[in-house]
Amino acid sequence: TLIVHLSAHGVLNAAGDPCLLFADADPLDDQSWAPLTKVLTAVGKHPTVVSTDARVLVILDSCKQPPDIRCGLLCSGFIDAASEKVRGLPFAEFAGLLPCAEDQCAWTAPEMGGSVFGVMVASGLQGRADTLAGDGNTRVSVQELAKFVSSAVDGYVREYRGRVQNPSLVWC
Repeated sequence: TLIVHLSAHGVLNAAGDPCLLFADADPLDDQSWAPLTKVLTAVGKHPTVVSTDARVLVILDSCKQPPDIRCGLLCSGFIDAASEKVRGLPFAEFAGLLPCAEDQCAWTAPEMGGSVFGVMVASGLQGRADTLAGDGNTRVSVQELAKFVSSAVDGYVREYRGRVQNPSLVWC
């Protein structure tokens, strides 16, 4: 399995397409944003993936603007649009692990040195997903990782933020 971890802010452009804002993007210029479809297609068509028929897991560690009624933002739309784009890709054995549901915040955790989602993904890949949510065979499957990350992220966020955050696994 080829694992690609993308960490960027997720937004919708003027056309409603999900995009990633990498460090060099101008947040006020959607021409500098990376359309998610383009990024995911580049991963799926990468020569290594094509020549080996590799399974692909894209971990989308995307913070997004949480719903905020005071600002008039009821929903950013990014997570739902990203899920739809992953499902619509023409690849076999391609999945995306998303950090939260549309109506939730993808929480940061400065006390842990990153996002709650990112830290739990790293922990899961280091073997905790297999030992705590898997079959104990010393290999972490995509399903074991998703199960561990979902449980660990939501547990941490409930305990330390008093909220919910439910990561999800989406297949093409």
